[in-house]
Amino acid sequence: MMTNTINFTVGLLALLVSSTPILAYSELTSPDEWQILIGTTDAGLDYAKVWIDAPEYRLELSCDTRDDSQMFYKQVYFRLFVPSLPNLFAQGDMNAKLWLFFALPGGGIYEESISAHYYDGGPRDQAWLGIFPAQYSTLNVMAAADTIQLLNPDGEPVFTLPTKGAEDGVAAIREQCKIGLM
Repeated sequence: MMTNTINFTVGLLALLVSSTPILAYSELTSPDEWQILIGTTDAGLDYAKVWIDAPEYRLELSCDTRDDSQMFYKQVYFRLFVPSLPNLFAQGDMNAKLWLFFALPGGGIYEESISAHYYDGGPRDQAWLGIFPAQYSTLNVMAAADTIQLLNPDGEPVFTLPTKGAEDGVAAIREQCKIGLM
């Protein structure tokens, strides 16, 4: 388990270090919608980052166009920056399965899990880290959802996420990172 944690942390740090933009595009949006940043790193990798910046948390999804030989090929990284909460307890090196619940037009529902690891670097440096399940169907659901909720391991709502801009965020992930394509 420790080896997996170290490999994941090393891979995540490599992504963060290699994601220095040299050309970026970001739309100005309101705080209650998904923000989008796309561009190319100094290593020549196209990338996308979409996020929600709320007073209680910051949720980011990011990816880039690494090739087959690199760690974590074609994945979307999930980062939820938040301290331990009453309905989402967290402590350093804790693992948990978080859930995304999507309510769709017409009454359909869809759930997807995220295996996450909690990093606690002290106040203002605490986050759940994992891999977002960016299959074709999950991205379609995210783009079309009327409601998106983050649920704790017990299935209780932690946050309701805005859906405004989610369709554009999904399009950026698909276009820049070539993930979740049919």
